[in-house]
Order: sequence, then C-alpha cells, then structure tokens
Amino acid sequence: MKNFLYVILAVMLCTSCNKFATDVDFAVSVEPENNLQEVQTQIFTNSYYSQTAIPQLTVQKAIIYAPLPSNWHYTHHPSIVYFNGKLISIFSSGVNGEDEAGQRVMISDSEDFNSWSASAVLRSPTISGNVLTPGGLYVIDNKLVVYYTENGIGPNNTRINVKLYAINSLDGVNWSAPIDLGISVFPCHRPTRLSSGRFILTGNRNFYYTDHVSGTAGWKGTVRPDFMPGQTATLVEGSIIEHLDSVYTLFRSTGVTYDGFLWQESSKDGVVWTAPKKTNFTDNNTKSHLGKLPDGRYYYVGTPDTLTVNRGKRTPLVLSTSVDGFNFNQNYIIANDNYVKQYPGRYKDGQFGYPYTIIHDGNMYVILSRQKEQLEVLRFELSQLQ
Repeated sequence: MKNFLYVILAVMLCTSCNKFATDVDFAVSVEPENNLQEVQTQIFTNSYYSQTAIPQLTVQKAIIYAPLPSNWHYTHHPSIVYFNGKLISIFSSGVNGEDEAGQRVMISDSEDFNSWSASAVLRSPTISGNVLTPGGLYVIDNKLVVYYTENGIGPNNTRINVKLYAINSLDGVNWSAPIDLGISVFPCHRPTRLSSGRFILTGNRNFYYTDHVSGTAGWKGTVRPDFMPGQTATLVEGSIIEHLDSVYTLFRSTGVTYDGFLWQESSKDGVVWTAPKKTNFTDNNTKSHLGKLPDGRYYYVGTPDTLTVNRGKRTPLVLSTSVDGFNFNQNYIIANDNYVKQYPGRYKDGQFGYPYTIIHDGNMYVILSRQKEQLEVLRFELSQLQ
C-alpha cells in the first residue's frame, strides 16, 4: 500500500506530456524516496569563457550529402555508427524545410570515411502527408537497429498520431519489417544503454526505459516531477550520461524561455527523475552530445558560445572534457568554418546542427548538419586531447 501511494502521488505531480510525446505508460514498481535520496546533486559547469586560449584540433572532414538544385534541400537529425566494417549514417531528408509532408529517412555508408555511397531512402512515410524523423541507430547483439518516428500533421503544423518504430538488420542492407515500440515520442538521441543493461531514452522531458535485451520491446514511461517553484523552461533534446551511481540528462532550453544554459535532471536508474535544475553550462541553442573517452574522462560536444555575435548561430563547434563528469574545464575547437545556405526552407539555420558522436579506432567522429541542408562528418585523433 505504501508503494502504491507513492506512485499515485508521483503521477499527480507529473505535468502533462508535451506535444512531442503523448501516450505515457507510467512505471508502477518504484520507490521514489529510495531512488532520489541517492542521486547526486552537483551542478554541471563549463569553462568556455574562462579558458584563456582554446586550442584548435586538427580535423578531417567528409561530405555525406550536399544538395543540388534537383535534390531535396532539407537535411537534419543525423546519426552515425560503425557496423560490419563500415561507417553508416542516417538522417532526415525533406523537400524544402523541416517537418514538412513527405520527410523521409535516408542512409549512406563508407568504408574509408572519405567516400560515401549515394544516399538511399531507408524509410518513407506509410501515409501520404506524414513525416518521418530518425531517432538514431544502435548495434545491439550484432544487429543494426534504426529508430524513427512517424507522425501526421494537424492544424497549425501540430504533430498528431506520433509513433516510434524500429527496424533491424544483420548486414545493413536487408531490413526487418517495422516494429511498433508502443510509445509516442521523438527520441533526442538513440537509446542509452546503462551498465545494468537497461535502455533509456528521452523525448524532450519525457523519459522511457526497457530491460528487454533487444531494445525494441517492453518500453515504459517514467515518473518525473514538475519544476521547482518559481522556475520554468521549455526543455528539449536531452543528452544522457551515466555516472558511477546516478544517471544524468542535460537539456537545452528553447523558445521564449531560452536562457543560454543547459538544464539537468538526474535519476538513480532511469525510472524516477528529479525536478529540472538550471546549470552553469552555457549553450547556444543546439542539441549537444555527451559521452566517455577511453581514458575515463567525460566529454561534451556542442556549441557553448552565447556571445551576441554568435547567439543562435550554433557556432563554433566545441569539445569539452571533464575528469569528474560535472566540471567541463578543458575546451577544444573542433570547427568554426562558415557554411552559406544555398536554398531557402522552413527553420533552416545553424552552422553546426545536432552533433552526434562515436569513438572508433582511436578517433572521434562527429556527424552534423550545416544550415540543415548539407550533411558532414568530422574525424580527429583522440591523441590530440591533453
């Protein structure tokens, strides 16, 4: 009875799901008081402005997709993985702009990083007028799994009938039929697998988890309280990182509440989450990505420069490292070149859009969109990091 009352209270505290995620299945087998007491409360910080000289990394660049007048001109939501001896990338492709009818999921691969195959359509909407958005790709038990969301378009461009799907492949060429994961969400990144084996993902502030080894079944919604009194923000596109005894997610704020800082939430096991807290980590209004280096340090890739000259432009692209996973006090410039947009389209902006990273064979790979129309991948040797 005690556990049941705690769950009822937690559900009452949860805010309604945002427009990106509608059908939440709350977990009912948790003890919030035990989970939350053990979560660390340290605030994330960075030193982008206090570091006197930021070194520039030596970086290689390859272009995966460059639009021509005859091509579709919107390219975004990229992800990359190493699988079966190849680098494989996926991304969204639209005719002109973001979230317009017919948006699809594309795939391209490379054996040498420099040369990429012609982009091919991996999935198209099943209903005319719908939109597809890729949610990342993951190698799970020797299978390549691709996550993507399909939705319709309602009045005032609202997203309706949102469903998350997955397809998998043993070779990256032949794919399974779509698997309906039973949740309504746009994943911020591919699911994160904790050291326990549990998968968790965010769809903005809505969290989901599963203990199913496939990563494509058994997904459940979680418990998360509202903001602390006097605080509010529109939080989107979280990046998850696991610490020794807690799991953290860093979100960017957007819209009218954009404040130039990341916000954090924390959990013991990805089931019950704390209220959002504003951090001291600067952010220039783009999705960022967190991970761990082979030497055990934590890293962040994003655009932390909030000065007026760069505000909202999502530049430069920065790597920041941390020994303790909270204080990111060593910064490196990955790229700061300028890409000029070639074709107009809705919501097309940002020099370095939605970076996503992997580490393979002593290198970090960063895939991203440029002004949401050209897709690039960057590579640099980790030996450059102090």
